[in-house]
Amino acid sequence: MGLQQVSFAVCDIQSAQALQQRLRAKDLVVGLHPCGSLGEDLITAIADSDPALLMVSCCIMGRPWAPATGTKKIGHWNVPRVQFPRQPLSQLGQDLEICLPRSALKMANLWAPGAVPEEKIVTRLALRWLLAARGWHNESQAPDCTSLTPSMRGVTRSHLKAGFASVARRALELRSLTDASPEELGQALRWGQEVSVLYRRLELLTPLIGEVAEVAVNLDRARRLEEADRLTLLGRMFPKASSPRNLAIYAQPRLPRRSKKVQHQQREMQYLQNLRHAHGGEAQAAKAGER
Repeated sequence: MGLQQVSFAVCDIQSAQALQQRLRAKDLVVGLHPCGSLGEDLITAIADSDPALLMVSCCIMGRPWAPATGTKKIGHWNVPRVQFPRQPLSQLGQDLEICLPRSALKMANLWAPGAVPEEKIVTRLALRWLLAARGWHNESQAPDCTSLTPSMRGVTRSHLKAGFASVARRALELRSLTDASPEELGQALRWGQEVSVLYRRLELLTPLIGEVAEVAVNLDRARRLEEADRLTLLGRMFPKASSPRNLAIYAQPRLPRRSKKVQHQQREMQYLQNLRHAHGGEAQAAKAGER
């Protein structure tokens, strides 16, 4: 690249000391979309060290937070039991008991600018039905949950372009399941098309819930830095059209506060310096007049 003063190093930021040992007091640590709990690790490492921080969070629903297995009875409903919510970093967040389950955190990850094509929604819903019919529920339970349910990892654009049959074949292959019959594919697609109407209506709430969840997490992170006596700012880094992940945290060590006595002494010294300069200018003017 032609850059002689640039070096690269591998560091496990899950160990705060490992990162702190590589930093100097006037460094600026930049975290561009640290995924999930990596953002927490970065905040923890910076809070106890001297460098400044500029971080734009991403995927706040990432591990190690995940929904727990099992349900609990509330009235007539079986509600998923959440045993592993995101725990607050700041003391204020702990006092307020702001613990967000993954079901709320992933709302921020689902939202993106622009409309999602109807075909993609139907495909994902149909695949969800097909996998559930085959008894595959691993991706909705901890600790196996790695992404949205069902996961589309391993399914490429070529599979999507070829249609649902190609997507289903690939998804089943990745899970070591047999191919779906034409009847299964047809039933899955019909279910996806019917449910997509309801999904669209519920999707209207996603940006609202996701926005609140993302702001809450970043406010908690920023508060953790403030409690470590950091001057902290939280704001939008760039337009949402560029990326919905645009909440930035900037933090730097606070300058040491000067006592009133020190401030008074500094004002006196500044006043004396001004007088010296003023008298020096008058003396030079007088000498010039004598000449």
